[in-house]
Amino acid sequence: MADETQAPEEQQEAPEQEAPQSQESASDKTDQLGEPGKAALAAERKARREAEKQLKELTARLQSIEDKDKSELERAQSRLAELEKQYGEERAQRLRLSVATQHSIPAEYVDLLTADDEEALEQQAARVAQLVKASSAPEFARNPGQGAGNGEPVTPSVQSGRDLYRQKHSNS
Repeated sequence: MADETQAPEEQQEAPEQEAPQSQESASDKTDQLGEPGKAALAAERKARREAEKQLKELTARLQSIEDKDKSELERAQSRLAELEKQYGEERAQRLRLSVATQHSIPAEYVDLLTADDEEALEQQAARVAQLVKASSAPEFARNPGQGAGNGEPVTPSVQSGRDLYRQKHSNS
């Protein structure tokens, strides 16, 4: 009986090898089994299909259980990685702001500080501070000829301009 079950399995597993064989020769083999053999072969094939179906279901169920546990672990690991990344970014930003404050760098130029370690950040901050200082408007000494001299600006009028013109040109 073991030979009977192996022959059909070999037939099913290796159809490529027996492809040239005609349908008649396959039916001849099953005819040799007789009615009880055919019934046993059909029952065996049905049991095999059911066993394979059950195996697939159980394998899928086991995989889903493993994935459930794995996904919880993966979620925890991804959350941890996200928090570590966020912590690193916050720490780097705090260091940038601290160095920018020490070098009197305005807030709009803090994004120019891109180094990761403190030493390189200090060097960048020194260069940025020099550039900011060079690009800022120069402070000029007050021209005593401008304004009233008491800190209040003089609002020139047309009449005061005419008076000044007359003074300068009447002496000549």
